[in-house]
This record gives sequence, C-alpha cells and structure tokens, in this order.
Amino acid sequence: MERLPCISSPENERFKLAKALTKGHGRKRHNLFLVETPLLIAEILSSGWDVEWVALTPQFAQSDKGAKLIELARSRSADVILMRESLMHQISTLESGTCAIAVAKQRHHSLHEIKPKVHCCIIVLEDVQDPTNVGSIVRVADAVGACGVITTSGAADRYNPKVIRASAGSVFHVNVVRVRDISELEAWLRENKFQIIATDPHHGECLYTHRFGERVALLFGNEARGLSERMREIADETLTIPMHGRAESLNVSHACAILAYEVLRQWHYANASEANKPSTMR
Repeated sequence: MERLPCISSPENERFKLAKALTKGHGRKRHNLFLVETPLLIAEILSSGWDVEWVALTPQFAQSDKGAKLIELARSRSADVILMRESLMHQISTLESGTCAIAVAKQRHHSLHEIKPKVHCCIIVLEDVQDPTNVGSIVRVADAVGACGVITTSGAADRYNPKVIRASAGSVFHVNVVRVRDISELEAWLRENKFQIIATDPHHGECLYTHRFGERVALLFGNEARGLSERMREIADETLTIPMHGRAESLNVSHACAILAYEVLRQWHYANASEANKPSTMR
C-alpha cells in the first residue's frame, strides 16, 4: 500500500476542522459535517454526496475493510489521509471511538424541492430536540418511502452526529427540509392537497378508525410540550394511538413509526388483509 500522509498533531488544520464539526456552530460556520464509522462513510460515499476527505487510523487502513474504504473514497474523488488513533478518539462522539471519519458538504433543501407523488407521506417535526429521536424518525421515513421530513428551526440539527447514527444512514437518502415559518409550511401543504394530521396522546380520534387520504402530513411535537397551538391550528384532524396499559404516552419516534406504518398499510395492504380473512362459509 502506498504511503498516505498522516495527521499526528492537534495543531493540524484538518484535525481542528473535524473537531469543530462536532458542534453545531462549527457545522454552521463551515457548511460541513462529520460522518463516523466505516459503515456510514461507505453509505454516504455510495449515495453521491460531496465528501471532501476521509481519515483512517493507520491500523484500520492496513486491514481489508480499510483498503476497500480507501478504494471507494478515491472512486468518489475524496481525499484520503491517515490520523493517529489518539487524535481520532478526541474527535469521535462515540464512547468507544472510531477508526474512520469523513468530512462532507451539507445540503440545504427547500419545500419546493419535495415532489409529492400520488401516495405521499410527509413527516413534520416541531421542535423535536433529541437528536436520537430525529434520526430514528428519518429512518422510519426512509423505511415507509416518505416523500420527506420537515423540521422547524427548534428541532435537532440533521447533521448532528447522533442524528446521523440514529438514522443508520437514512439521512443520506431522505429530503430533510428546515422551515422557519409555519404559515409557509401550511401554504405548501394546502397547495399540494395534503391531509394534515396532528397527534395527541389522549384527545383525538382513534388511529385505527381513521381513513387516510392519498397525501398525508403527520405532525409531531416537542418531547415535553407536544405540538404548539399554532401547529394544531393548521391540522385538519387529530389522531390518538390507543394504549391499554399504564403508560401515559409513547416516545415520539415510536409514535411516528406506528402512524406511518398504518398509513402504509391502508395504502398498500388493506385489501390483502381482507382477502386473507378466514371464510365464514360452511
């Protein structure tokens, strides 16, 4: 293997940049973000994002997996370097550290870049602040084939390393749009004929008695406060997930998965479930 340049000092500019990208203000300033672990780096490289450079620890670079990652990075025109393991651990947001990081350019989408299909589900997150929740919801959106995820300005940054990890790479495949104005969001949803559904733990129609239209926007609120009054005002209906135990509510990412999959079931599998019912004929 050819000799790669190696970062061995904390004074190195690339080390300082990667360290800065672990914080929100650093990501905003440089319009870049950090990706950790070989699996997620391979995912972003394969997904067509603009990756500026990839750094590997010397030991990992000598492994078969490291060689494959180097080959993939070069095929996508990303620069490849080495970084001393002790420095890599100073950057990593993982407790156990990582053997590879990548620095990539952010993408900024607008509402008008989302192209609604005949069947289209949009997930709207108002001030959902836990990055693990946001990442998990993006993963759900990817799994059900949602047209996009829309977040308000108070929600966790999609480029937070915890969001990226919780999404298992889905953040590289799903359009995530940040909006500042709820009125702009409402106008876009109305223009595109979405049925707007608010969610509430207790005061709404039972999810399983509701019939969804062809275009559905599901609104989810802050973990502690729920949806704001302004966001509730734009909803056509409010739904509740029935609970038969002693739990008062569900985690927002779990609630999102339940609603999104009920939408998917009604669109694509309702007839199949009817066909599979046991016959009552004798």
